[in-house]
Amino acid sequence: MPNYGQRAPLPEVDHPLSTLSARYAAISAERDDVLARMDQFLSVLEQDSNAADRLLYAAEMETWMGLQPSSPSPPGSATISPPRTGRCPAMFRWLIP
Repeated sequence: MPNYGQRAPLPEVDHPLSTLSARYAAISAERDDVLARMDQFLSVLEQDSNAADRLLYAAEMETWMGLQPSSPSPPGSATISPPRTGRCPAMFRWLIP
């Protein structure tokens, strides 16, 4: 322990540049890690957003198709319409991966 008037040796005070560069390296590594994780999260968010857009579009198309009048059949011919299954029509299945 130093006496009155003497300076106490502290490594952080005696070598400020080495401490500063070590702290800078740690902060820089943490920043790089945060940026890498943010890119991964944004990629997942973009994929989920695209999937939700395709699903909403398919649902809107199915609703629209259900509201369209069926084509009239010529006189004397019998037509049987397929039952409604609540699924997306085959022509729109490409929208959903």
